[in-house]
Amino acid sequence: MLKKLSAGIAVFTLGALFWLMMAHSSAAAPLDVQQLATLNGTVWMNGQATSNTWSIDFTNIAYPNLSGVFTDAYGATGNSYMNLNSNRLILRYGSGCDPIYVGISNGASVTGVVYNACTGATTGQWQATWEGGGGTPTPTPDPNCPTDTFIDVSEYQQQPPYPDPVLNVYCDNDHIIAESNGIPNFEFVPITPNQLQEQDYTWMIPLNPQEAAQPSNIPLLGPVAIAVNGLPIFGPNEAPPTYGDPFLDGILDYCLGHTAQFGNYHFHARPECLFTDIEGNTSLILGYAFDGYPIMAPFICADPDCNEVTEVQSSWVLVNPGATNAWVQHQYIEGAGDLDQCNGMVGPDGDYRYYATDTFPYFLGCYHGVAELPGPPGPP
Repeated sequence: MLKKLSAGIAVFTLGALFWLMMAHSSAAAPLDVQQLATLNGTVWMNGQATSNTWSIDFTNIAYPNLSGVFTDAYGATGNSYMNLNSNRLILRYGSGCDPIYVGISNGASVTGVVYNACTGATTGQWQATWEGGGGTPTPTPDPNCPTDTFIDVSEYQQQPPYPDPVLNVYCDNDHIIAESNGIPNFEFVPITPNQLQEQDYTWMIPLNPQEAAQPSNIPLLGPVAIAVNGLPIFGPNEAPPTYGDPFLDGILDYCLGHTAQFGNYHFHARPECLFTDIEGNTSLILGYAFDGYPIMAPFICADPDCNEVTEVQSSWVLVNPGATNAWVQHQYIEGAGDLDQCNGMVGPDGDYRYYATDTFPYFLGCYHGVAELPGPPGPP
């Protein structure tokens, strides 16, 4: 049961050529800019504004399916509309591609990075100088997009011959979108014979989780969730024919992960190496399941003022340690711990959360919500 503790818009694709016109006010002359956009190149848009909006008109010669409709962080749309008081600008274009997000930082000069939503590549920058309109704009974070719960992996340099980790996180109306190259942001230590390989992940996590009519099995193979560094989380078993418990079998590295057949690094148990403040932290999100519910560190407040913290326990019990199948080794016994069969529970605020426990199933025992990436039928 509970264990007590002490208290530049014009850059989109190679060769894309744009005409951009910025109309700042009726008194200001429009600024015409003609530049050739190249991959990882830079296109600057400079000018003055006397209000908090600029009009931008452009014609895309190379890609005529590009739309000229902008959507700001508040959900407002319009022909060539941009709100400098918002924290991001979204340009929707074509079909089959997600929006492009442009972050806006605070300061007299606001800058942002343009992402190619089709490839996930960072494709350029833009800059605009704010003058007038009430002073320096202050960005308003989108409370519905939990980008701040993810780790900034850009500061870590992986040892050769491996590339450095990459993670880009943003949201559309329905999803958290995490683009990762699958490289750990910590020292990789080979445990399996599979060499670490760069991946091309685009994870789509429901932004508004929906409770399922009844729990569903997690996949036996492959990812069931993602960690906040963009790497996949697998279930509590290994591959067939044994479906063994890799944690109990001692085949995980110091961060409780390893590489699979195609060099894709993944976690099977709680990656404490990613955090320095995990012990007793009641609000630390470790990842997100494919049904959209967060995976938390296993600590909750024991009283309304959180003067005392407790560690939640799984209700799965080791009943057959001699078995080779992880799901045969363990059995869910209601009330044996604090959590339900899926390894989660509803908090005082009415929200459901999973908890990364010390024991089986470590992350998830099943999906509480409607998962958008269902796997093969669960426990054999």
